[in-house]
Amino acid sequence: MAQRTRASAHRLARCVSEGKIKLDTVRPTMEGLVSEIRGKQKPGGGWSYYVTRDLKTAGSPSNQAISFITAATLIALFEASGAGVRIPPEMRTEAITCMEFFRNPDGTFEYMVFQGADRSHRRPNP
Repeated sequence: MAQRTRASAHRLARCVSEGKIKLDTVRPTMEGLVSEIRGKQKPGGGWSYYVTRDLKTAGSPSNQAISFITAATLIALFEASGAGVRIPPEMRTEAITCMEFFRNPDGTFEYMVFQGADRSHRRPNP
């Protein structure tokens, strides 16, 4: 995922929230950024910095999501929502579900998961 897209959405949302710019002046830009972020969401609900053209191969890097990229993207989306930009509910739900999938019972997070990954290896709670 292009970090610039996420970072731009985050910065614009903060500026709106802080009253530095009016939402009406940046709404089309922010909606475009949200749309671009949605287009880069992986099948399992998360995001990654790995880019490929083959999105159909199960278990390939194109189907992986990375925890810290997904978390940062969710923060940007919540900021945009707080500034008044509509975020598709399913986009948010899928991303939160993905973050829950990353989390191990002991509170740590996996670095990366693939769509359809077997999580039976999860560490038990201490």
